Amino acid sequence: MRDTGKDEYMETAYRDIDPGDILGRHIRSAALDISKMVANKNADYGSSFEKTLNEYGDKALIIRLSDKLERLKTLEASDMQYIDDERVEDTIQDIAGYCILRLALARTDQ
Repeated sequence: MRDTGKDEYMETAYRDIDPGDILGRHIRSAALDISKMVANKNADYGSSFEKTLNEYGDKALIIRLSDKLERLKTLEASDMQYIDDERVEDTIQDIAGYCILRLALARTDQ
């Protein structure tokens, strides 16, 4: 038997995007990929970002983003596409992921 859960989810996720809007579809796809990555990493790391955020406030976000931006600068300056198995794409996803996680945590406080 075929699992239709993912198909239905994807159909719902793209429902409000014009089928001809290729960029809109790619934006939504990237956001969905990042949200899955964030949920998995958050579970793997035992919600460490939330704990750090609770202790230090948004300085925790600024520090983590700063670390990732430095990684991105290093990759760019060396014309390398990856360092230690981390690609430019991975670093960009991590930056977006921290921002999404911060927004999600703010919503849980409301």
